[in-house]
Amino acid sequence: MEIPRRLVRALQLGTVIVVAAVLAGCTTTVAGSAQAAASRPSSSHPTGTPTTGQSTPSVPAKVPGWQVVVATKAGIAYDAPPDWKVQTPDTVVGFQDPQGNPVVTMNYAAVYKAGYCTGHSGSFRAESGINSVPTADPGQAASDLAQKVAMAAYTNGSVTPTVTAGTPQPITVAGDNGMVVRDTLTVTPQSSCDPPGAEVYVVALPLAQPNTGCGVMVVVADQGTPDAAADQELQQMIGSLRAG
Repeated sequence: MEIPRRLVRALQLGTVIVVAAVLAGCTTTVAGSAQAAASRPSSSHPTGTPTTGQSTPSVPAKVPGWQVVVATKAGIAYDAPPDWKVQTPDTVVGFQDPQGNPVVTMNYAAVYKAGYCTGHSGSFRAESGINSVPTADPGQAASDLAQKVAMAAYTNGSVTPTVTAGTPQPITVAGDNGMVVRDTLTVTPQSSCDPPGAEVYVVALPLAQPNTGCGVMVVVADQGTPDAAADQELQQMIGSLRAG
């Protein structure tokens, strides 16, 4: 049986991850060990589970009854549904390519249905997080990262997903004009734990210092299974992004 491609495994990513501020006008670092990144490792790779724990919210939830994920160093916040697990701020999650190279790493993450695949505690149905990319154009940044995440998260062995790329759409967060992309995926399941489809959302906002890159929010979710995250909730998460 193939191991699910989104198992959480320990990666040597260094002791800090850079999170460029989207709205606060600075670039800073979040100290802490790089504890976890999502991938589809082979059966010979060790797996582990990210540290979980909800950070103390400093802003009220925009969606009633939801949890607040405050990206303190980035100056933004978003809401996660009550049945998602908010990770500690220094937990690093993300995706890697088949060669083990990180494609995207993120802080300020939330995970849905951790351990859904029996016997694989690092599996999950959906994930969100915050970081930055060097691409300055928000539309290009969102499109490029969505494609990379789709391929890294949903390639099963040598079988790649079919990706229907979305067109970048304008989004405004706390007065900053950015872009959001939604890619829809058709997946060829290789095990009973794999979904038939998925969605990847990427929001890209220009950094406070012009032409230095974009801050990004990534939301990745299995679709087409009884326990999949509702697309309406995924869109609400995106819509809740704000200054924090």
